[in-house]
Parts: sequence; C-alpha cells; structure tokens
Amino acid sequence: MKQDEDHRDRGAGNSRLGRRFFQNVRDKVDSVNQELQSNETLSQARETVRQGLDNAAEVASEKAPGLVEEVQRTGDVLTGADLRKFDDFTEAVTRVCVGLHRENVELRSQLERLEQQLEESILAQKDLAARLEALEEGKD
Repeated sequence: MKQDEDHRDRGAGNSRLGRRFFQNVRDKVDSVNQELQSNETLSQARETVRQGLDNAAEVASEKAPGLVEEVQRTGDVLTGADLRKFDDFTEAVTRVCVGLHRENVELRSQLERLEQQLEESILAQKDLAARLEALEEGKD
C-alpha cells in the first residue's frame, strides 16, 4: 500500500510536472505563434511602406521637373541668388533702355537737321524760282 501511495504521489507529482511542462510548451507555442503573427504584421507593414514609397517615387518622378525648379527657387531665395538675378536683369534692361533713349535722341536731332535742311532747300528753291521769274520777265 505504501508503494501505491508512493506511486500515486509520484504520479501526482509527475502529472503536476507534466501539466507544468505541457503548459510551458503551450506557452512557448503561443509565444512563437504571436511572434510569427507579429512578423507577418511587420512584413505586411514593410510591404505597405514599400508600396507607399514606390507610389511617392512615381509621383515625384512625374513632378520632378517642377520639384527641381521649386527646390532651386527656394535655394535661390535662401542664398540671395534671386536678388542677384533680378539685379542683373534690371541692369541689362536699364542698359537697353538708356541705349534706346540715346538712339532716339540722336534720331530726333538728325530729323531736326533734315527738316531744317528741307526748309532751307524749300526757301532756296523759292528764291531761285523768284529769280528765274524775274530774269524771264526782264528778257521778254
């Protein structure tokens, strides 16, 4: 009987150990399953992020010329290059305008001289016509 009790105690001890062992195994399996699921979730998240980056890259490549121009414009503003470009532009326009003004003044003075010469030629022609008339009247 003592043997049976020892055996029962051992059996109960073994069953407690067995339950604890199997519970640990179940816990490990659950932990591994959760880890696998989280790895799947992580993989899905990575895939979603990769697809999002691909889409962003596609949109950026479509709009790349505009983006490059915007970045350059921002850089120009930050460095003051846009002001230098504007100064260069206004200087060039001023040079052209001043040159046109000078040419315009010269053309006006040439026109005035030509008009003066025309008036003098008309007066000389009238004077010559009057002299010719006077000479013709004197011969008759």
